[in-house]
Amino acid sequence: MFDLYKNIQKLCVERGVSVSKMSLDIGMSKSLLSNLKNGRTDSISKRTAQKIADYLDVPVDMVLHGKETEPAEKRTLSEDDIKYAFFGGDAGIMTEEDMEDVRKVAAILIERRKRGQT
Repeated sequence: MFDLYKNIQKLCVERGVSVSKMSLDIGMSKSLLSNLKNGRTDSISKRTAQKIADYLDVPVDMVLHGKETEPAEKRTLSEDDIKYAFFGGDAGIMTEEDMEDVRKVAAILIERRKRGQT
């Protein structure tokens, strides 16, 4: 399970600042900090996440998830992912011709989205 407080603590240590100082500098309430530290909450507002990210000079994803996530437009699926999406556990029945059809449909959908038609 992802622990937001431990992640924030790790990022602070990497940047040579204490969590207490960071929270004070960005105006985070003591109660939120206490709730995070003691496991009473494992979530923060987008605004707070952005403040932490800006303070620590990291992307928001690093604060919220402990890693950077690729923008959707840069993500790719493997052929195995595509086969599984269409045929589940019986992915072996997808032919190269099926895969080519999937690529064509994907290209059409991408083009429509670029033109704002979806």
